[in-house]
Amino acid sequence: MDTLNPSCLHSLFERGGLDCRLWEMGRRVQPLAQDFLLRFERDGLAYPFPLQRKACLALILSSPVKNEQANIWFLQLPLDELGSLQLSARDYLLERMLESFLLQGENSSPDGKDPLQDNPLAFQPGEEKRAIFHALYAASLHQPPSSQYSRARQYFSSDSGWDQWSFLGFQGIADICARLSEEDNDALLTAAIEHLPAEPLYALASCLENSSPSSNLSNALALRLQQESGQAQMNTSIWTACVRALSAAPANIQQSAFKRLLLNTQNIPQDVLIALSAKAWATLQNEQLALLWLEHLSRQPQAVFNTLLADLMFIPGMRAAVMAAMRNPQRSEKLATAFQQLLQAHKSGD
Repeated sequence: MDTLNPSCLHSLFERGGLDCRLWEMGRRVQPLAQDFLLRFERDGLAYPFPLQRKACLALILSSPVKNEQANIWFLQLPLDELGSLQLSARDYLLERMLESFLLQGENSSPDGKDPLQDNPLAFQPGEEKRAIFHALYAASLHQPPSSQYSRARQYFSSDSGWDQWSFLGFQGIADICARLSEEDNDALLTAAIEHLPAEPLYALASCLENSSPSSNLSNALALRLQQESGQAQMNTSIWTACVRALSAAPANIQQSAFKRLLLNTQNIPQDVLIALSAKAWATLQNEQLALLWLEHLSRQPQAVFNTLLADLMFIPGMRAAVMAAMRNPQRSEKLATAFQQLLQAHKSGD
């Protein structure tokens, strides 16, 4: 393989005759555009879904001429102040991978050398995140779902009763959400939402936030959120689950549901505020929603305000939306004070 002086990962894979696909693994599990790696490395493209100032990625390498199983590596690449790839981290990874490919070519090791072994850029997604990734990846390749799929469909059709959820496997739920357009799965879940106990609802929400639920399914989730938020006994976990599931819903349904929640609830739980900015950040580009979210956030401890707002503003396109809301003459004095303290902390380096 001609690997002399590759200038970037894209060049290394291209010269090695390898197809490389990237999947976002941080805020939302989803495939990235085919040319993303090239633009991310060479053009300084800001990563669109930063999480704790890192790009969390699944890197999938396969050979179009060899009928071999693809190699899948999970990477956390640090980002600079502009949200672009830190080239020093890229160069380190490039060196490790080049060394691995050369060793494999020379057959100096029976199995080659794993470039991610003891690599600080490697990470292991949680079990649920891996299940969601494998479900979506298999569906994208038109591969069959896992053996847990049929049992999950049976549960959501209520054949066994809504209290019989303990036998459910998370992988089966992920498979259903990865195949909403198949076998009327979207309609199956739509009918089930109002009946689901808390535990299967939590699991379903974790999967739906990475899918594209229909308007009917999204409206069912919005109605469940409205009903739960109207209960005298607050269940923060169910509220959070509904918000996360709605984060992938059509924009108009999201905005309506979240506006209703933020307007009609005096004290939004911290976990719900986190879910809104971490998973449904795009809907906060609406100035009215951004202002409502900020007002609730200003009632949290200052450290929470600083952390969540800094994380949100690091996402491309969100700084302008936040600043527009902050300039709104209707903002409260409490919000103005919290924002001023954030600026002071930033200046002092705290």
